[in-house]
Amino acid sequence: VVNGIEGWYRNEDGLLEKKYDPHAALRAKQYERRLKEHQAGKVAAQSYSTNNAQTVSARVEIVRARAAQKREEKIGKARKFNQRHHERRRAAATTTAKHLMVDSHQEHKAYMDEFHEAFGLPAREPAQTLLHNPKEYTGATSNRISSWHRNKELNKEDIRTRWQNGPVNPRGGLIDASDRPLLCLSVSSKGHDCVVGSADHAAYGFDPLCAVHEDDQKPKRTLYSKRSGHAEWVTAVAHLNDTNVLSAGMDGKLILWTGTRATELQSYGASISTLLVDANEPIALACAYDGASTLWRVNGHHDSTCIATLASGSSAPALCACWRNDLCLIGDRDGSISAYSTESCSLLGVWKEPCGHVVSLLATETDTSYISGSQDGCLRFWDQRISGKSPCIHTIEAHRSPRGAGAVGCLAEITGGNLIASAGADGHLRVWDTRNITAGAVRDYLCEAQPHCLAALGPMLISGDAKGNILCHDTLSSRSSCCWGLGANRGAVRALDARPDLLVAVGDDGNALVW
Repeated sequence: VVNGIEGWYRNEDGLLEKKYDPHAALRAKQYERRLKEHQAGKVAAQSYSTNNAQTVSARVEIVRARAAQKREEKIGKARKFNQRHHERRRAAATTTAKHLMVDSHQEHKAYMDEFHEAFGLPAREPAQTLLHNPKEYTGATSNRISSWHRNKELNKEDIRTRWQNGPVNPRGGLIDASDRPLLCLSVSSKGHDCVVGSADHAAYGFDPLCAVHEDDQKPKRTLYSKRSGHAEWVTAVAHLNDTNVLSAGMDGKLILWTGTRATELQSYGASISTLLVDANEPIALACAYDGASTLWRVNGHHDSTCIATLASGSSAPALCACWRNDLCLIGDRDGSISAYSTESCSLLGVWKEPCGHVVSLLATETDTSYISGSQDGCLRFWDQRISGKSPCIHTIEAHRSPRGAGAVGCLAEITGGNLIASAGADGHLRVWDTRNITAGAVRDYLCEAQPHCLAALGPMLISGDAKGNILCHDTLSSRSSCCWGLGANRGAVRALDARPDLLVAVGDDGNALVW
């Protein structure tokens, strides 16, 4: 006892130090008494196992045992999930290599389903066809890509004379849009406005007619701001008219732009891969990677409505689409083509052939059939008037050889005749006569690299390849060499637009060139 305080003593320096706690046992007894009173009077029996314990040490052991049990359950779920995934990967490794890429989306779907199941997350619901505003749509559709010349006759000889010798200024006008790749472009019907979509999450607009005469320009407007714009790559752009532009991105957003003013029509869902706009009506179709497509009537920033959500015949990602009159076709990674009636917004059928991915679709003006290009290097001709599971009337091995097959990535209709052109990953451009498709290719052109984009202008065929070159071929000439070529990009040429007096190309170096 030091100065009347029990349990304390003075050390050598004369400072007080606590030697023991004389009241520790008393406080422990008081705590146990209060705990029993609390259990008896405040908490019902069997409510909490920790409160039913008689001592503090028992309560600690119960809490530790419960935490260890939960940890073991979580580890067991993760171990079971990983074991299933590794078994599937080992099984996939034993299959033929040519089927691995085709089935990759199915493996991803199974992986995500097991992930949701293992961790108790709600199951993903498949997309369903929903008709939101059926009175908003009349059912007339046409492809916007070549809509600018549908209302006027093209003089084939005049086009051929202009384009045989190449542009007046081969250097062209350069627009330095971005330091990231440009993935898509759209030019208005009158040719006064061009919008390009970039991997830097923005879209850029400029006047291509002014860019021809002025070099090293910057875009006139940027379709991105802190409050509006895309959060991922811009994968598709399309002009509704000379003032309104639609943009779609990997973030699942569909945005309407007037100048730099933005309105988000769709701000959820999977990445959008394809965007179609009607040439005569303000109708747009956006196809996404979850297999669902949305049909929109775009009247303005306040009057735009979603007409319908079209669920694909399979849940595979949509890669391409085309439409004509009231029939819309959507091709996916599963090798299926879903046919819809845009008038009733209903699924008419699913056409399927063992072909791998369907990577390109074409609806011609001079024929009633539809043409698809697939990963196995074949062209398939479809006729919707034939009833049955697969109304395929012709299958042509367009880009197959003993060395392998090249995916048919691009299709184009040559204006003024019954000719179509196909571009394959084997580096060939081939021209086909739809009246005698089994006779073989009418023209066969060999490119230095794989063509990434294709456009037809009268009898002229313009392509952009992986090495940044633009090649022009005359389909009326019997020679197999090109008329002229241009170095348009330091990377690959991703998109181009050809008009009688204008040519625009964009690519991986982030620049747009105009001739």
